Amino acid sequence: APDRALDLARQAYVLSPGGQTADTLGWILTSTGKADTGVALLRQASAEAANDPRVQYHYAVALKDTGNKQDAIKLLTAVVAVKGDFTEKAEAQQLLDALNKGS
Repeated sequence: APDRALDLARQAYVLSPGGQTADTLGWILTSTGKADTGVALLRQASAEAANDPRVQYHYAVALKDTGNKQDAIKLLTAVVAVKGDFTEKAEAQQLLDALNKGS
């Protein structure tokens, strides 16, 4: 259940507020339509995990969902340029393509 996941992520963040827990909580919020709340957590996660493309991708989605399209494009461009693969690389590329097309 998403509510249970959200509660657990919130508890984890309160107990240990760092990049990983901020990413988890921020991503759950963003994925459930609460990007306006999630974006601040993902901004923190992004600053603390600058070399983690998954975290950067999550932040880019939150930026897009809160209307910061140009920042999202900038971030996604950097994310898809990362050498090697990561779980959401294909999604990052699709989102970048869609944003560049203007959707």
